[in-house]
Amino acid sequence: PRRGKLTEGNLLGVPLAGGAWGLGVVPRVTDDGWICLGYFYGPYPDLPSVEETATLGAEAAILVGQFGTLGYKTGRWPMIGVMPGFDRANWPLPVFRSEDPLRGGFRKVTYGDDLMAFRMTSMEGSDPALMPDDGLMGHGFVEIRLSRLCGIRSGSPPG
Repeated sequence: PRRGKLTEGNLLGVPLAGGAWGLGVVPRVTDDGWICLGYFYGPYPDLPSVEETATLGAEAAILVGQFGTLGYKTGRWPMIGVMPGFDRANWPLPVFRSEDPLRGGFRKVTYGDDLMAFRMTSMEGSDPALMPDDGLMGHGFVEIRLSRLCGIRSGSPPG
């Protein structure tokens, strides 16, 4: 079945290794609906409910980054619903880090709310270890990375 475009505040289930679940909060979406910013949490023994997400905040996320929506569009990542009282101001667009292959080290990457326009600047005065990696994560990468961040190392994602 055809799935609609994701919108800000959507909550997605992310299948993790061993049958556990992760949760993705979507605070930004590109106009075409194919790329989102995600704040990810886990593990959950079962697919979390909308009610379980009411107290989540951006600062508690264990993975933050831009991801492609193929996992959702194919039905692998189920829609849980919309976060109660979602306010995009509480879910800021982070400044990302990008490796600089010419100069070495890292550069800061800042995106606009559309997730398309970006600006690269020097890391001066910033700690790259505190920033998420720039780049677009595929759904399989998110599943594996979130599983590892949750301490789940065996088995394979369901489905």
